[in-house]
Amino acid sequence: MAPKTVDQGAIIILDVGRNVSCSKENGEKSFFEEARECAYRLIERKIISQDNNLLGIILLGSNKTKNGMAEQVEGAFKHIEMFSELVTPTWKMIRELPHTSQGGVQIVNKKIILMTNFTVPTANNHKDVQLVLEGLKEDNFEVDVIGPDIFDDTAKGDIPLAQQFVDATYGATATFEDTMKYLLFHKKRGVSSEPWDVDLSIGPNIKIPVSTYIRLKDDSVVKIWQKAVNDPDTNTASNNEAIKTKNAFINTENQTAYQEKPELNEGYQYGQEVIPVTKLDQSVLYESGEKCLSVYGFTHASNMNWQSLTGDGLHYLFGRKGDKKAQQAVRCLVECLHEMNLVGIARRVYNKNNAPKMFALVPVIDTNNYI
Repeated sequence: MAPKTVDQGAIIILDVGRNVSCSKENGEKSFFEEARECAYRLIERKIISQDNNLLGIILLGSNKTKNGMAEQVEGAFKHIEMFSELVTPTWKMIRELPHTSQGGVQIVNKKIILMTNFTVPTANNHKDVQLVLEGLKEDNFEVDVIGPDIFDDTAKGDIPLAQQFVDATYGATATFEDTMKYLLFHKKRGVSSEPWDVDLSIGPNIKIPVSTYIRLKDDSVVKIWQKAVNDPDTNTASNNEAIKTKNAFINTENQTAYQEKPELNEGYQYGQEVIPVTKLDQSVLYESGEKCLSVYGFTHASNMNWQSLTGDGLHYLFGRKGDKKAQQAVRCLVECLHEMNLVGIARRVYNKNNAPKMFALVPVIDTNNYI
């Protein structure tokens, strides 16, 4: 069986030693406080985006020594704690981040995020550094540094070494100020763009195979969360406990619950009025028919006011991929509409018997004469 694919695996290396605990002048936050807040936002962003990512955290300067290398080499790699293995980011990971400074998958994208101020010098051997660099490049790791500006002309200490790692792995570097501006906005969940294939119908005889792609769409960042009882030992959904929902029918006149399920008619509420829909009404409900994209007519572009558009997004329409005749037909249609300053009015049914929507087909020709 093929290994599970993960979009990105990232490791945050957070310095929690004494060198980052000193407050700055004028009562500003210490380096540790800024680094912790930045790590908080990074984890939060990954949780909200709901991408298929893994995240791990390593603490430098910790009171504990907990890492595989220290177990293999006695006396080495002290005060380095593997705080969290590569796991799916959780809110618990945020809650358990240190509040004070201390004394089998296939991953597509691998990243190391280092947060330290480089004020404590380290002893390193040039040969060992090269071995580490070769290992990082061989495994396609990207090293990012958040904190000081490592490309500042006045950089000292181990900062040139950090520059070497960032350059060799094609990583990135940013200050806390720039990073926090970026993290103020949450990333939407990444989805692959799949075309909606349909025949564009113009009258009874013209059918053009086309594909539409979503360009912009209003969508909530956070979807419905899965509800489950947390197992405190494994920090996962419990296997022997579950959340059960119970439906109750309330009489609105006396606010009492029915002991047995009453016979109910479905209805729609318009303002304060409820319009009942009986089974007879449902049997004669309107059906929109098969999926389609049908042009009802054309109108001058001045008749279409942008404030009258009530949809939730923008779509691009192209001739079907691999069908040169369809692509040429769409090009001719766009050029005609553009030359005559017209827009098309089309009815779309996404799937059989879905609610129909009216769309405006607006011709667009970019600067490179590309339709």
